[in-house]
Amino acid sequence: KDTASADARMTKTKTFFPGAPGVADPRSHALALRLLAELWKHHRGSFPRLKAALEHAVSSPSPEVRIGAAAACAFCAEADPYAATELAGPLRECLSPSAPPAAASLALEAVASLCEADALDFYAALKVVVTRPHLSTLPANPLVASRWVALLGGGW
Repeated sequence: KDTASADARMTKTKTFFPGAPGVADPRSHALALRLLAELWKHHRGSFPRLKAALEHAVSSPSPEVRIGAAAACAFCAEADPYAATELAGPLRECLSPSAPPAAASLALEAVASLCEADALDFYAALKVVVTRPHLSTLPANPLVASRWVALLGGGW
């Protein structure tokens, strides 16, 4: 009887997380990060869990998970810029040269939101962004370039 219930649980797990047993599908993991950010918007006590999940997710080898983490950071920056300043570590990782372009553009969008709300000093943020070798000049990727230009435009 115990093995039957364990098999039923595993079947449900595989339905929601298709992939290797015990390992979540990267797209499901990304969605879970975004949902955790939405939970934080309505229940502020979940911030430590959100921050820990984002710090773990930005080191994932999966581009989908890293993009999901960047999307969650951008959402948090828009929802509560002052609280989202504590997500500087995950945002910094999303701006790394190895980050997918979509993650970098979402991180730049988050930084722009933080600067626009005066939760982050524009010039300090700009210094962090342009010290990244791939962001010191106009990025080649059009998506990242558009967010880079929007960030610079916010400083005037």
